[in-house]
Amino acid sequence: KFFASKSHLKNSLQPYLWELFELTVPKALEKIKSFAEPIKTVDLQKVVSLCNFLEAFMTADNIKGENEVEIKKVINHIFCFSFIWAMGATFDDEAKGKFDFLLRNIFENVNIPPAQICFDYFLEF
Repeated sequence: KFFASKSHLKNSLQPYLWELFELTVPKALEKIKSFAEPIKTVDLQKVVSLCNFLEAFMTADNIKGENEVEIKKVINHIFCFSFIWAMGATFDDEAKGKFDFLLRNIFENVNIPPAQICFDYFLEF
């Protein structure tokens, strides 16, 4: 249902978005199981949150670019930002540091400033 609602994404970009899910979500969910959360969440909650963030940010106004390479870059940044808050928002401060390290390894193609942690990263459309 999620991908069907993103009709402004070209058919060639919908598999790309699915690929981002497959490359990042299972890996992260496995690694973060031991991270401390003051309020426990389950994997399904995190994935639903990721979809909700993507639903909010992947609008026709935000997904722009002159070519498919530029559009994929925008999608990467939106996906990374959404991933940060969906997967890591419930961690305590120590776990957020661990998550920051993990996220930088997973999203090497997204330029998160090194002087900050990933939770300081923001999108500007």
